[in-house]
Amino acid sequence: MPPVPPLVALLPLALLGLWLARRARGSLQLLAAGGLAGAGVAKLFLLVLPLEGLVSDALDAASFARSGWSVWGSTLAFSAQLVLALSGGTDLLRALALLLRRRLPVLLRAPFRAGSFTGVWRRFCLPGRRLGSPRRQAVAGLLLVAATAVAWRGWSTPVLAWMILHALLMAAEAARGGRSLFAGPVPPPLRAVLVAAVWALSTVLLLSADLADLQARWGLLLGHGAPSAYTLLLDARLGGAWEVTLLWIAWLTVALPALPRRPWLQPGFGLLLLPVALFLAPTLAGLPAATATARWLAEWKLDTFDEGDRVVVSGREGWLLDVADLERLTCPPDRGRSADLLARLEAWRGQGTALMVVPVPSKLGLQPEALVPAKFSATLRAVDLPARLAALEQAGAQVLDPASGLWEERRRQSAYFRQGRHWTPEAMKQTALAVAARVRRDLPSLAVSATPLVDASVLEREAVGDLARDLLGGRAEKRYAAEATTLVALSGLPVDRDSPVLVVGDDLRRVFDDPGLSFGDPEGRRQEAGFTAQLSALLARSLDEASEAEVLAEPGRVANKRLIVWLLPADRL
Repeated sequence: MPPVPPLVALLPLALLGLWLARRARGSLQLLAAGGLAGAGVAKLFLLVLPLEGLVSDALDAASFARSGWSVWGSTLAFSAQLVLALSGGTDLLRALALLLRRRLPVLLRAPFRAGSFTGVWRRFCLPGRRLGSPRRQAVAGLLLVAATAVAWRGWSTPVLAWMILHALLMAAEAARGGRSLFAGPVPPPLRAVLVAAVWALSTVLLLSADLADLQARWGLLLGHGAPSAYTLLLDARLGGAWEVTLLWIAWLTVALPALPRRPWLQPGFGLLLLPVALFLAPTLAGLPAATATARWLAEWKLDTFDEGDRVVVSGREGWLLDVADLERLTCPPDRGRSADLLARLEAWRGQGTALMVVPVPSKLGLQPEALVPAKFSATLRAVDLPARLAALEQAGAQVLDPASGLWEERRRQSAYFRQGRHWTPEAMKQTALAVAARVRRDLPSLAVSATPLVDASVLEREAVGDLARDLLGGRAEKRYAAEATTLVALSGLPVDRDSPVLVVGDDLRRVFDDPGLSFGDPEGRRQEAGFTAQLSALLARSLDEASEAEVLAEPGRVANKRLIVWLLPADRL
């Protein structure tokens, strides 16, 4: 069962604290400190930290994947984060001061209710006689927020432009005798909304790396730029119901008027939030000890918002997708495996070893409709993949790209399991057939014409996908039905270290062989039903196999090999 009982046990304690605070009418500093601590922890761990995922994903996205929503959402989220981080931190300081029998003035109580830029910045500064005039207090508040933003996101030229902008806004109000720029016909409630809107929109300056990046972000804010498949993927990731709900709650908290100054209500409200915040804080902070809580939170998000977590994306119609696949399609390209292959190709060719690269499309690439309700005409791939494949071919490697065949075949049967990361046996066999046909055509001496004596066994396997287990742990079996598949185990052609053909790969190669992966043997034995076994039968000879790390770390591992078949996910190339 999910860890609801601890939460159920803590809430009555909070209610008891509320009753005691009301009875004591604020005379107990311990209860008041607990209330402030609850409010501070709730702001930091229930709002600031969860919003960080939206902001960081939007900032990490490549320029070709950005959209209006990714800029708008990250700008609004970071604006709320700045206010809530300072407010929550101040609440914790005030709680500590109460325990030390000291009192600190209130900071950031509904700052935008001031209705002017000078008034907003004054509320970001602790009032005191040392700062002197209200104008100096406003400048101190501006510098405090600027320092927080720089420590959080780093320094850039647009940060200086942000500071100059708000300094000019305050100077304009000073020229009007301290009146708000929106004073006059604009009523106070609307005046507060306008000030908050300008303040939030200016935050795009704090998130821009340079002036060119700022110009691109402003263009997207104003609706410029045509959407692409990559922007649709990023919007699906950042524009879910969970993220939008967090934004609403965060901004309602920012705009929430101060609670009535009754001595029992403020600490009581904080004490109600404290157990909830402490219950979820370890999970949102990513601590390993909070695994059970993380599973409960993931299941609640799945039930309430139909969304996954930072590792697994919940798609349409029960599909689960790997966040890593989504990031490789929407983030700037990294070094990739092609650089390692290009660095070794000349040496391999010199010793008479040919390289055949087999880039297998990702699950998201072959099933993008699972995340985005749109019509796709071809496999979705990393934007730089064609250039990397062309570079390998120019360097002398053979490239066997199974994308088009798997895309056509998916109309009949998907190439990947619905709740797992791994491809299906049918997709694996189709790719092995294509590799065998290429070898028999280009390197016929490596294939044997006579059919060897092979013992085939049909294995019926079923399992809950590894993505479902990553999301829900042991509760995955109760929520998702096990997916069944039929494997064909082939014995008689064991792996031979002396074979002239070497198959290199990781999970794509090992699945259906390794008992530790999905559909493995329950008794822990190697099944001989994976890619190497299938290719061995098609070439009618034993093959050698190795992991990518083994080949890259040991140059002598490919000695005396005439062909290396390198099987890997296309987006990792």
